[in-house]
Amino acid sequence: MDIKDINKILKEKNLKVTPQRIAVMQVLMNDRTHPSAEVLIKSILKDHPYISVGTIYNILDTFVNKGIVVKIHTDNNIMRYDPVVEEHHHIYLDEEGEILDYYDEELTELVKNYLENKEELNSIEIDKIKINLLGRRIHPNN
Repeated sequence: MDIKDINKILKEKNLKVTPQRIAVMQVLMNDRTHPSAEVLIKSILKDHPYISVGTIYNILDTFVNKGIVVKIHTDNNIMRYDPVVEEHHHIYLDEEGEILDYYDEELTELVKNYLENKEELNSIEIDKIKINLLGRRIHPNN
């Protein structure tokens, strides 16, 4: 993602375009590993040592509040960030500490239809369906 795209996103979200926001956005948008704040901070500070850690956390919170990124809670209570905001699911690979995006409209629709017929959910409106799958990579025998 280039700076023109980042400027456009920030302006669409009524955010002032600053060098700090651009730096954070560049790292977020180019890292598809769902990085933790610590990983993001380390990466950002490598090229932009003038940005304070507090500023990075504030920018991340602003991006989450504006819907630019999504926070992902992991089982081990580590907060990770996902720049993909459209509806999708995640596959957690515990052994690798990796989170993969998983898109399956058929699965989403199946779950949505299943839940619509559940009497105990009559008083609840489901806004989004996010399924977290836990797994591990299978390595075929050599």
